Amino acid sequence: MQLHSLHELETTAGTFKLLGDNSHLQHEKQMEIILIPQPHPYDPNDTLRWPRAKRLAAYWSCLIMAGLANFCITGLGPAFGPLARQFHLDNHQLTWLISIASLGMVLGVLTVAPLARKYGKRPVWLGGAVVFFACNVWAAASQSYTSLLLARFFAIWAAGASEPLAMDTVKDLFFLHERGFQSGVLGMVFILFSTLAPLITGFLVQARGWRWYHWLISILAALDMLLIFFFLPETNFKRNLHLALDDVRAETNEQQETLDTKETGSSHIEQTTTRPSFTKKSYIQQLKPWSTPDPETSLLWPFVRPWISALFPAVTWATLAFAAHVSCFIVIVTITPIYLSAPPYLFTIRQQGLTFIGPLIGSLIGGLLCGRLTDYLSCFLSKRNNGVFEPEMRLPMTSFPMLATVPGLIMFGLGIDRGYHWIVLVIGSSLVALSLSPFLAHYSRTFLTVTMLQAWMFSP
Repeated sequence: MQLHSLHELETTAGTFKLLGDNSHLQHEKQMEIILIPQPHPYDPNDTLRWPRAKRLAAYWSCLIMAGLANFCITGLGPAFGPLARQFHLDNHQLTWLISIASLGMVLGVLTVAPLARKYGKRPVWLGGAVVFFACNVWAAASQSYTSLLLARFFAIWAAGASEPLAMDTVKDLFFLHERGFQSGVLGMVFILFSTLAPLITGFLVQARGWRWYHWLISILAALDMLLIFFFLPETNFKRNLHLALDDVRAETNEQQETLDTKETGSSHIEQTTTRPSFTKKSYIQQLKPWSTPDPETSLLWPFVRPWISALFPAVTWATLAFAAHVSCFIVIVTITPIYLSAPPYLFTIRQQGLTFIGPLIGSLIGGLLCGRLTDYLSCFLSKRNNGVFEPEMRLPMTSFPMLATVPGLIMFGLGIDRGYHWIVLVIGSSLVALSLSPFLAHYSRTFLTVTMLQAWMFSP
């Protein structure tokens, strides 16, 4: 395992010069925003040098896969009534149909996603998409409760890697000043698919039966499998982070004087440097379903690294806070059909699904509004800080989830307990969905991606 000195790690502490007119650095077109990290000036295979349309096509191919995994977890709630009658299930057994899928998501994150570090993301995406499709076909054809339970578990186990890999793909395809918005879109898609699923399932189950819920996922999974194959090439790029980030780090006065002296003394050497040549991969070569394993990465280290990262307080707090937010929303999705189908509500399956219109709107507002605001806020604060970007500039947006989640949970809990009007429950669940999207994107993901960069430099 290659280790770096403290001096080397200090150059990538997450503080960068985001705004400026440095002529030797690459900028956003017709803007003063400096590109961070700096893309390779000559290699056409650098993912940051891909055309924007190609980057967005790759990103949305994996976003749909990650969204479908959440769709598969939460959408079965309105089908609890028909499932209970067909397989003679009690409420405890019904809730396990969602709980077992959530467990599969956790195992996918811990056991499947790390393989992308060694073998590349493309084979993990393709393999997960194939297994996810096959297991949903299995679930749709299940003739027993146990078969359905196992099918849902293995489906989400295979697709569970999509959540961390989707965020890592943001890092592969977008620059620092773009990641706030794209992470907001990512969080919005996760919550959007989670809230859209019960809404669709309510109508689908009442019209065609619960099996068509998994048949629908199978059809969508097959279409996304084609999108992944044709539009999502390997996004892992062997980038020298010191070369890509050292030029844009914020310097002290003494460091800047030293750097200027080095640049002046070595200018004649740079002028004689020959431009390296690179061969651009063809589209057919990029369709190859496997990637070249990284010889410098051990197979064991990617599985160990998350547990080492958990020793950092920022990671531990973000993980626990995000887990609490997600757990609250999963509980809401799980118990809503149980309580709304009983007195005093007596909602039909279709009406149960309609109660998720509120969370659907909340997730859209939270993802789109807070995603763009985070980028604007970072640029605004960077200007006031002499063009220097600090990761903490993303933190103000985390107050938004804290202000919305607590009253949302109180409204939903009291509404269920005391039998309040159903609109109280809908408003409460909407506030929880509204807050989950920005927290997911802007603290637990985007902020940590930047601040933990120096710790991840210990990679083998």
